[in-house]
Amino acid sequence: MTTVAMVVLLSACRPGVPDAAPPPPPTTAPSDPSTPAEPDAPPGAGDPTTDVPDPGDGDDPGDGDGVRVQVEIEPAFLAPALADTDLAHARAELVGLGAGDVAVVDARHGRGVTGPDRGWVVCGQEPAAGELVRSSVTVTLVAARSSRGCR
Repeated sequence: MTTVAMVVLLSACRPGVPDAAPPPPPTTAPSDPSTPAEPDAPPGAGDPTTDVPDPGDGDDPGDGDGVRVQVEIEPAFLAPALADTDLAHARAELVGLGAGDVAVVDARHGRGVTGPDRGWVVCGQEPAAGELVRSSVTVTLVAARSSRGCR
């Protein structure tokens, strides 16, 4: 069974859009009657109450709210309980579930284990059994040559 984890990131997409109420509709008369309006300027141009970036017409998702939502979907799985399991079987199970990387550490010396998995037994794991694990996360298995080495 594969579970999908979703990561949601929020960021401002329109830094120039204020969070205040929308501006009042533009006026056709200049704000100061003694100053004539520029002939080519749209009504209300230069007026600080109407000179606000267009927040959008509201027809598009996220239009005018100043927030962009990005969803990243990554495969994930629930970590199985692997303690006291043969290392070769444990690694195969993790790969079958979708683990991208499996590291093995010697329980006795704390060093990485290289070479064949045969004869090794899993003592512990990180992430723990039952945790949701994204496929991009390295699963670390602590193993020993025999189950006695786990104690």
